[in-house]
Amino acid sequence: MTTDRVALVTGAARGQGAAIVRRLHKDGFRVAACDLMVDDVKATVDALGDDAVIAIPLNVTDADQWAAAVATAVARFGALSTLVNNAGVLHWASLSDETAAGFEGSWRVNCLGPFLGIQTALPHLRESEGASIVNTCSTGAIRPFPNHAAYGSSKWVLR
Repeated sequence: MTTDRVALVTGAARGQGAAIVRRLHKDGFRVAACDLMVDDVKATVDALGDDAVIAIPLNVTDADQWAAAVATAVARFGALSTLVNNAGVLHWASLSDETAAGFEGSWRVNCLGPFLGIQTALPHLRESEGASIVNTCSTGAIRPFPNHAAYGSSKWVLR
């Protein structure tokens, strides 16, 4: 099926991200499946057996990698109409055991990553009729869970 609907999905290697890729593909989207876990995202894409889905390595906390991923998707498919910020990290630590590095790491992936993605994709999304941005959140954004200060607060901000 030919479509002008092109999605870039982060955190696409496994689990929910891989399911999103499969669903978008089934719905006729061309998909750039992006993940830091290169071998796993390639396996997810290879399982679909269709050149309408490509694997792109992406560390969502790196602006240069975002630029390369968006450029690759647009060069391959000619447009970008949908951004799915699904990449995320679940970091557990009590406040007394939390470290600045652990807390910041959660925020970099869960907040900075989507910000960089939106900023990078926005010029292409503006050119696409009916464009959309989907930020995957969590119930942790609206309800406290023990040992989830970094995760819950980062998802609250994303929400």
